[in-house]
Amino acid sequence: MNPTIKRLVLLGLLVMAVWPTEARGGPWRKAQANVGQAVRQACSISRNKTLSPWKRTGLALRAACRSVGLRRKAPPAVLLYQGAFDPVHKGHLTNIKSSVNGVQGVGKVFVVPTSDHPGKKPVPFKHRVAMMRKALASTALPASVHATVVNDRRLAQLSLKGFDDLTAMIHARYPGSPVYIMTGSDAYLKAAASGLVDKALRWGYRYAVTPRAGYPLPERLPVGVEVMPLAGGEVSSSKIRRDLGAGVLPIRALGRPVARHIADNGLYGYWAHKELRCAQ
Repeated sequence: MNPTIKRLVLLGLLVMAVWPTEARGGPWRKAQANVGQAVRQACSISRNKTLSPWKRTGLALRAACRSVGLRRKAPPAVLLYQGAFDPVHKGHLTNIKSSVNGVQGVGKVFVVPTSDHPGKKPVPFKHRVAMMRKALASTALPASVHATVVNDRRLAQLSLKGFDDLTAMIHARYPGSPVYIMTGSDAYLKAAASGLVDKALRWGYRYAVTPRAGYPLPERLPVGVEVMPLAGGEVSSSKIRRDLGAGVLPIRALGRPVARHIADNGLYGYWAHKELRCAQ
């Protein structure tokens, strides 16, 4: 067994042994729920070969202590937002702001435009990264929240390996921080039906779900799944692409920085040198 995992198991047994029996209510159940997160983070950190063995062990133990509540200061929560973002629009930014306000203690947001998307042919990866960076630069987030766009194709792969590499990077930088997976209710229901939600919750991840029209959520949700408040109407990426192909630049839905990038680079069939009608 990996030495890091051995130390983590011993730490968990120690906590179970010293925790008072009468206190095994809410706090005890919370500690039990966080064991999966501690194990997941230890596994992710142990796979990060860029760190020395001693560094990996120290980070894993630090993450485990924070997960079971042995540190006084709570670590900042991390939001993980993956998607095609084809193109980036105001709806995506609204989801980010809604989750930042809805999840307690958010300190970091990782936005990951997927480098590959089965069944779709999005615009090149570099343009979607550039659009998201420009959109976030013009978005007002709390001063304590820092947003980063992942510009690494290996970490942006829409696969289990890509997700493992991505979360290993997050756990190495923010050991012990709870990781919330941001998603819409449509994607959440598909993941729940396939069993991915239960698996992610067992590994210690949490969900920040934004409701979408036509995809109602069940009344009772598992522990670790939080519903975010929906501010404003929905924006359709497919409708934006149709408008752009028809020569209409929907500035209100895209925002001016993203609309300018699309026009300057002639994306989605829209060319800057043509005098085209703008839908305000």
